[in-house]
Amino acid sequence: SRVMQRPGEPLSHANYRLHMAREHTGHGLMMLELLRRSGLQRSRGYVATHLSRFIARHSSLDSAAFWTVMYAGEEIVNRVFRGLRKNHAGLCPVIDEMVRTHLVDASRHLSHAHDNLENALNAMPRWRMRLMRFVVRRIFREQVNSLFYPPPSVYESAGLYPGEYWAKIARENPHRTRFVQQNVGTTLRPFKKRGLHVS
Repeated sequence: SRVMQRPGEPLSHANYRLHMAREHTGHGLMMLELLRRSGLQRSRGYVATHLSRFIARHSSLDSAAFWTVMYAGEEIVNRVFRGLRKNHAGLCPVIDEMVRTHLVDASRHLSHAHDNLENALNAMPRWRMRLMRFVVRRIFREQVNSLFYPPPSVYESAGLYPGEYWAKIARENPHRTRFVQQNVGTTLRPFKKRGLHVS
């Protein structure tokens, strides 16, 4: 929203960003309605992506850090959702439709984020790329922990008590570890091809 208020911002950029804001708002409304109808509550005090949120709000729209946050947030969730769509037999029809809707919208967001990330990384000097390793590692760890290893309160909101026990089981589960590695490994390609190994 701040960027679109800048003088001289191209209409094509503003158009795309308004669509993205509208679609993200729609996704949020879908999730809130799902929570309302299911009787679940949002987990209180759960902010698992401190650095990602800070970068998204305060960094330059042209920066590699900003587009890393956008790309990681879209790509990791998209990979999980694509897996759900492949194996959707037995999935609740409402969830299946929500996943399909999200994938259609998010494919545009992901393509835009990927292109902007590539441009930002290509313009980055080598010395800065080395400094970027720490930021990328932290961003991906935050995103992975938020999605795949949530805190005990999330398990308890689903009726799994005690939450500490289920969070520990999830963290120590080798199948989940492999699943995470499969989903995140390809997401890191834009960085790996530039020698930026962050895993």
